[in-house]
Amino acid sequence: MSARAAISSRAWIMVAALALAAASSCSPEPVSCAMCGRHDCGNMTFTLVREGGTEVPTCCARCGAHTISQAELKIVDLRVRDFETAGEIDAASAVYVEGSDVHPCRGIDAGPVRDPHGRCAIPSFDRCEPSVLAFRDEPAARRFIALHGGTLTTWQRIAPSPG
Repeated sequence: MSARAAISSRAWIMVAALALAAASSCSPEPVSCAMCGRHDCGNMTFTLVREGGTEVPTCCARCGAHTISQAELKIVDLRVRDFETAGEIDAASAVYVEGSDVHPCRGIDAGPVRDPHGRCAIPSFDRCEPSVLAFRDEPAARRFIALHGGTLTTWQRIAPSPG
């Protein structure tokens, strides 16, 4: 093998390795949302824990709230991922930002519904909008709002009222 061919082979191996690393870091986890069917990207997962320990995963807090409102589930725990760190936190005590310019669920799908000419002219309902992002504390949420807008809120305001 010539020196030029060896360099070319190494270059292709590097490109393939970088592409594989990029794909694995951006690909969603293999968890599908019980409400909308989307996959999760790790820092938004909202999990409902049913009596008996069965977990009901959703892609985000918005879908978690919809699941609670539309299903008769005996929920014993609610967990959400901190948007900043992806660490799991108690959903009831998390601080939420609603309506920012960050829409993680929107990027998981293939994109907006398009008309026959390829234009994004067809309005479509998105269950995950407006986005609701969880944070471990108010200072983290306020730092995010300073960069991306949105409104500070709580789980009690997002969640459906019981009964």
